[in-house]
Amino acid sequence: MIQFGLFRMAQAIAGASTAGPMFFLGFQSFRNGNLEFGALMLVFGSVVFFLPGLLMERILDDVISMKDRVINGTKKKLRSVLPSIPFRDR
Repeated sequence: MIQFGLFRMAQAIAGASTAGPMFFLGFQSFRNGNLEFGALMLVFGSVVFFLPGLLMERILDDVISMKDRVINGTKKKLRSVLPSIPFRDR
């Protein structure tokens, strides 16, 4: 599921700020005739453009799953305690 919002904008800004200079160097190298360096910079730029987003998603997925585990564990503990409370149905 694709979600748009502040998180996606932060990912795009982080990727563009790191990959932008690499793209610039790659295109300038192509214009000057240095094809190997230009191709290398464009490949590195495209990798670095998506890397911050992937890292942030991976870290946030771990945080969200950890939060879910804590919440589910708390609910299980409450279910085991609640039946022992007297006069719960009144």
